[in-house]
Order: sequence, then structure tokens, then C-alpha cells
Amino acid sequence: MGALFLTKTAMEVGLHPATLRRWERMGLLNVARDERGWRIYGPSDLERILQIKKDMLARREEGFRAGLAKAALRRKSKRGGKQNGGAQRAEPDRGVKDA
Repeated sequence: MGALFLTKTAMEVGLHPATLRRWERMGLLNVARDERGWRIYGPSDLERILQIKKDMLARREEGFRAGLAKAALRRKSKRGGKQNGGAQRAEPDRGVKDA
């Protein structure tokens, strides 16, 4: 399959063209443009879109919106993938004495 423009790409992947534009503004996609400034999507772009779509749907099922999902992914990459920043909470002393 050769290069596709925005509308055809959106149809191929089952998304609205505005969604692809939004993902590009969010920095999730980096799409080439022709001499007229029209977006050109190649096979690797289609693969990337389908992966993002899969990830977004999974996160939506977890209760995240797209913007929150992106923020969560950014935080995770900054922490090196550690939960809670790598820190563990100490259990409070409940005043229970050994028998």
C-alpha cells in the first residue's frame, strides 16, 4: 500500500480525521507532508496509528481519557517505569505490642 492522505487513512483505520489531527497536535504522530502541506501517511504511520488506537481503547476501558493517558505515559517514562516514583509507604505504628 502506498502513501495515503488524511481522509483515506482515517477510513482505513476506522477513526475520524479530527482524531488523527488531534493526535498529531498532542505529539503522538509525526506525519510527513507534501509540497501543498497535506498530510501523507505511509505504512509505518498506519502501524503507529493502529497501536495508538489499541492503547487508547485499553486505557479508556481503564477509565482514562486520551489526555490523561498521555500524561500517565509521560510520568511513567520520567520515572523509568517505577510505580509511585519508586518510593514505598511505611506502615503506621498502630500501637500493637507483641504478646
